[in-house]
Amino acid sequence: MYAQTIISELFQLSEYTMLWEELKNQYPNANFTEDMDNHRLSAAADTLVNDLQFIVSSLETEGHEFSEQELAVYLCNKMILQKARLLQYITAVLLYLKNEELSDSDVEASLAAAGTDLSELGMTLEEFKQLLKQGDYDKSCLLEYFIPFEVFNNYQDKLDAYRAATGEANSTYINELFVVYTASLQ
Repeated sequence: MYAQTIISELFQLSEYTMLWEELKNQYPNANFTEDMDNHRLSAAADTLVNDLQFIVSSLETEGHEFSEQELAVYLCNKMILQKARLLQYITAVLLYLKNEELSDSDVEASLAAAGTDLSELGMTLEEFKQLLKQGDYDKSCLLEYFIPFEVFNNYQDKLDAYRAATGEANSTYINELFVVYTASLQ
């Protein structure tokens, strides 16, 4: 499975673009960008590869087999079926991230899960946290926040496996996303 191929296929779907436009309209204060060059696509794939592998293995356990293109269509259709709740959840996550102070251990755990560290990035912890606060959101954020949403909806019994698969086993980030998810349903 190639995460970059799946993400590229998703971005080509008009339905995915429609969801992206609706998210931007629903939360106009976020710093959204249309820039999706190869560097950003590669970074999104690196960030989401473990999440996508978790979803693929869960689907395979249920007896589903997908090519990268079929998986992109499947994921997009799942997003559309849950559009209102999904957009409400993502908006709640973006508001939470904007207002939440990131802990040092969560930032370091997230970097480790992405296979990098501060020395490789050439940044201090404070510089990286500031970058996260001021960063923009590209089209990949829709998929990035959909996957935990999908896990919370359909795979809560596998939540520990999801934490381990994404490298977030020792982080409070998934717990915090779950709290945001629960609050967004009310």
